[in-house]
Amino acid sequence: MKVASIGEADYGGAGMSALKLHNEFVRQGLNSKFYVNRKTVDMDSVIQIPDRLGTSAAPFKIGQYKTITTDVPFTTGLSSKCPDFLESVWQESDVVLLRWSSVSVSDFVVSRWSNKSKPLVWCLSDMAPITGGCHYSMGCDKFESYCRPCPHVGPDSVHDPFRVLNRRLKLWNKIVFVSPSKWLGDLVSSSSIGRDKDVRVIQTGVELDVFKPYDVNLQKRKYNLDPTKPVILFGAASVDDSRKGFKYLPELVNILNEYFDMKNKYSVLVIGGGSPDLDLLNCDVTVTGHIKDRHELARAYSASDITLLPYVEDNLPNVCLESFACGVPVVAFSIGGMPDVVRPGINGELASPFDVWELAHKLKMCIDNPLSKISVRKWSEKNINIADRAIEYKDLFTELKYK
Repeated sequence: MKVASIGEADYGGAGMSALKLHNEFVRQGLNSKFYVNRKTVDMDSVIQIPDRLGTSAAPFKIGQYKTITTDVPFTTGLSSKCPDFLESVWQESDVVLLRWSSVSVSDFVVSRWSNKSKPLVWCLSDMAPITGGCHYSMGCDKFESYCRPCPHVGPDSVHDPFRVLNRRLKLWNKIVFVSPSKWLGDLVSSSSIGRDKDVRVIQTGVELDVFKPYDVNLQKRKYNLDPTKPVILFGAASVDDSRKGFKYLPELVNILNEYFDMKNKYSVLVIGGGSPDLDLLNCDVTVTGHIKDRHELARAYSASDITLLPYVEDNLPNVCLESFACGVPVVAFSIGGMPDVVRPGINGELASPFDVWELAHKLKMCIDNPLSKISVRKWSEKNINIADRAIEYKDLFTELKYK
């Protein structure tokens, strides 16, 4: 079976999720290719999508418009990628699997493909395809109707969510949406775009041969962390992204220090890009920055005793699953896809959104009564193996091809 995955990049959270599934497809014998707008890996099966003649970089990529009243990113549904090239990809493939492709594939290309007989599957990384362009609605439910009025865009914005959503409602037809989380799957089913569509849930998987436990004390020393203290990891692709909840950390640290009498008794390890104000954290903090090498990232996870994810809104973040694979339990707010995978008392704990006191209490529970890293790893082997996820997709493709 010839499978064409189409995304924005081969790196970043969504890009790496797409790349690892593509690699697993190849390992399991599928004729799989991954087409991207931005290519960085040296792999023949990952192919850069050319621009239209006479254009260079895509002018319609993610933008935070001047009149947007929040920092919610938007995409327009337009693209400068060559439509003839994309059409040749469609013709050569048995199944097209769209990933985070808001820049690589325009709404009009999606329209053309969704009105043909060949299966079109869209694995969602966020809400962008089912809204008027916002990647996360931040509690707004207007995507269930017509995205009007939009609370995130000012009246003078060049971006009109109503126009984007209305265009998609008129043009798009047969699409099978796949959500990594039940949370996002439910949002798709309630949206005006996805209400009459086939919606499936297939969780993201992890390469268990890459993300695996390393000796915790050895890794702590490598990152100059005190091996006698518990290490709390906070990580994200961009740690100062408002959705990642860094704003809750200063209060949480103060609760640990003052209420639980833990001052100078733990360390915090911050992994990811961005530049949050770490001076707000009254504790021992080590910052790695962005770690590109995935084996090194697994070692950084292994230097930690607990991963703390006070995320505000998210699908099923890689940092959560990768922590599990390295045997590290996760403490998080019960939002998005977290309840799908965090099993209290087994691989972590959940706190009510956005109760920082409860989050601190659950964190203290895991410090005082550490969950077994061996058990967390065993849970991962049974529940989040990328090989199992690839099989689920293969079964879906076969079902759709002969439907």
